[in-house]
Amino acid sequence: MMDNAKEVFRFPFQRPDFPARERWVPLLDESYARHWFSNSGPLVRQLEAMTSAAIGRPCLAVSSGTMAIQLALLALDKAPGPVIVPSFTFAGTLSAVVAAGYEPIFADVDENQWELGVAQLEAIVEGMGIRPCAVVAVRTFGQCSDYSALEQWCREHGIALILDSAGAFGGSLANGQPVGGQGIAECFSLHATKVFCAGEGGLLCGAPELMERARKACNFGLSDGGIDRVGTNGKMSEFTAAVALAQFPRGPGAVK
Repeated sequence: MMDNAKEVFRFPFQRPDFPARERWVPLLDESYARHWFSNSGPLVRQLEAMTSAAIGRPCLAVSSGTMAIQLALLALDKAPGPVIVPSFTFAGTLSAVVAAGYEPIFADVDENQWELGVAQLEAIVEGMGIRPCAVVAVRTFGQCSDYSALEQWCREHGIALILDSAGAFGGSLANGQPVGGQGIAECFSLHATKVFCAGEGGLLCGAPELMERARKACNFGLSDGGIDRVGTNGKMSEFTAAVALAQFPRGPGAVK
């Protein structure tokens, strides 16, 4: 609602908390000096290195959280087929599945956790006879749930598990393990509405072999002067990376 042209939120959830300009603008000095503002610039590579060190697996900085999911699916190198997604999620999850060329199949969520669990997955895969190419589970509202049980079930059935962890970057599981290390990949958003925000942008963290393919797919599928896979333009700019790097002193660790 509006009060004297001032926005008042009836149910405030969180507010964007961006670093002051003087904290991130100077980080762009090298980018300006080298005229390097995209295509894996120095700040993007620094952000990837810091994220990888914090999470413990390779990471790729991309243009959005939705793009991170799309790239993870493209990197599977599987023929088009069904991908199971929870029925309770944001449109970006579904959009990424469709954009990657897969068919989304909706599954129910646990009534207490509001997330996809083994029981809900079994009801689709075994109860309905669907053989998915992958499962894209969602950390609802950025919850830092332990997905070990779902991860084990998917591993036993030869199904790729990708986690849409859009709002969970900087969080940790109950055992202290940083969020980002479960499934074959976890996908984060750095959108303005997230706790760890950079305005836009995303991060894809996953198994080394998957990440090598995802990095190529992120840059139009280019490799050694040729094109060896389906790709898109999913790169992060130096400007987004600068804001994200300025956020690092207060995260990871901002989400519990």
